[in-house]
Amino acid sequence: MRAVSETLALSIAVVALLMAAAGRVRTLAVLRHLQGALALLGLAFLGYWGVRLAQLGGRWPDWSAGVVLLALGYLLARLVLLVVFEWLLVQRVGVRVPRLARDVVALLLYLLLAAPVLRLAFSMDVGGLLATSAVLTVVIGLAFQETLGTLLAGIALAWEQRVAAGEWIEVDGVLGCVEELGWRTLVLRTRLDELVLLPNSQVVKATVRLLGRGESPVAVPVRLGVGYGAAPHAVKLLLASV
Repeated sequence: MRAVSETLALSIAVVALLMAAAGRVRTLAVLRHLQGALALLGLAFLGYWGVRLAQLGGRWPDWSAGVVLLALGYLLARLVLLVVFEWLLVQRVGVRVPRLARDVVALLLYLLLAAPVLRLAFSMDVGGLLATSAVLTVVIGLAFQETLGTLLAGIALAWEQRVAAGEWIEVDGVLGCVEELGWRTLVLRTRLDELVLLPNSQVVKATVRLLGRGESPVAVPVRLGVGYGAAPHAVKLLLASV
């Protein structure tokens, strides 16, 4: 990073911020997906330029360079995830990965890229940090036991890929089309165009009826009442016409 001059750092910062601003205008889909990473990269290079210009001593140059490397790694990870999930799997293979599974893969990729940068630029012992935080992790796990159970249930649902977006399902009497499988809830859109949020832990424990995507007809029982004086034949004709 020391080979990057002040002029080059400022130029990269300006270009990255301009590309992030272009993503806000939604001119290109790629820039729209990468606008956050580009803005972070621009700010990181802007800070690196400020440190070099002010000639700050101590660990400031190393820290600013480490922030730049983290921003570059984040941009690279976002670009790889965009190519794999949006272009390769969706456009080429025709497979749409659930958002929860994508978030898990993205988190692992971010950690893999951040670990060497934290070790080299900030002299942080990542292994020791993880070992030190083991007790804290246990405490947090006990405190958020129900939340973690819901999260693990969502990961299990995403792994099985039986409850995917576009599927019609029935959970505990609630019938609807799966809109999204998130970290905490399963979002259903009912026939009345209502959104219903079901905790993933409830979906895992409940009996779920899979009705498909509409390729084959299915029957949905409907209970209704009519007056005792109505002729059964007339009621049948009316229901058939409806």
